[in-house]
Amino acid sequence: MAKYAIGSSDLGRVGLARTGKGQFTRALVLLAAMALWAGQTWAQSDSQVTAGSLVQEKSGVMNRQQLDLGNAAFGGSTKVNIGSVVQQQSGSLNAQQAALGNATGSARATVTVGALVQTQGGAFNNQKVRIGEASGNGNSQVQAGRVVQSQAGAFNNEVIEIGNASRGSTNVVVGDVYQSQHGLLRDSQVRIGNN
Repeated sequence: MAKYAIGSSDLGRVGLARTGKGQFTRALVLLAAMALWAGQTWAQSDSQVTAGSLVQEKSGVMNRQQLDLGNAAFGGSTKVNIGSVVQQQSGSLNAQQAALGNATGSARATVTVGALVQTQGGAFNNQKVRIGEASGNGNSQVQAGRVVQSQAGAFNNEVIEIGNASRGSTNVVVGDVYQSQHGLLRDSQVRIGNN
């Protein structure tokens, strides 16, 4: 069983403001490592992750942020406890995706997160959140305090999918789900508990 513990002070602030060169590099390395193996399990393995907070920030054009946390596949299991996940982007033609506690192929995912927040400003941007989905006899148990998506600009799209199951089982508890959009020709969708 793999166990990882990362405090919010270890991650630092992943931004250009208020970070020294060493802290910025260290934070980037830690975030890259989290993206590669943070709670991902395959083929009968177990993983445990505890973190204070995880922050992704980008600005510019045609950027992509993707976070996969506590997903399990093919008989593996994950247990993740994280205080908050924040994804922020500004600019145009950007995409944000976050997947938490999804299970497939007789796997088990257990995830507790205080808050998941996505914010975007600009045009032609996309946001998507998938939490606690199960398929192929997978089992997902997720507790989330708050899920927030916020966009400003034109031609933007945001989607939240929570607790959807296809030949699997889910147990998802979410305190608040909040979506807001400002601008022209925008689209918001929420799908909860579909089979």
